[in-house]
Amino acid sequence: MAAVRVRLELNKTWEREVLRSHGVRDLVTVHTETVRTVAVGLAPRASMAKNDWTAIKNNISTAVALDATSWRGNVVVEEDRRVFHALWQDLDGGWRDRKGGRHRGNRFLKRALERARAE
Repeated sequence: MAAVRVRLELNKTWEREVLRSHGVRDLVTVHTETVRTVAVGLAPRASMAKNDWTAIKNNISTAVALDATSWRGNVVVEEDRRVFHALWQDLDGGWRDRKGGRHRGNRFLKRALERARAE
């Protein structure tokens, strides 16, 4: 890996300039992708053989955007309106299916954030 020279002048807006730099964007992208990868790995699956377009793991993506102050990374769960069951899987109290059966939530998104935070 090549050495990189950086010149940093400390003035009133130095923090904003650093947080809006391309290096910070790359770091935010890497960490956001890590959270997404862990969330896909922990997402509940109906079947290992079946890989539907509605599967939770196929509907988790990332978005990195420049805010007014810095780069922000978001893990987007099911942006397609026709697929909305992942958030039901993640509720604290669980959820009820159409027949009235109760299912407990498994909080896979919370565990993905905790694993990414610990590493």
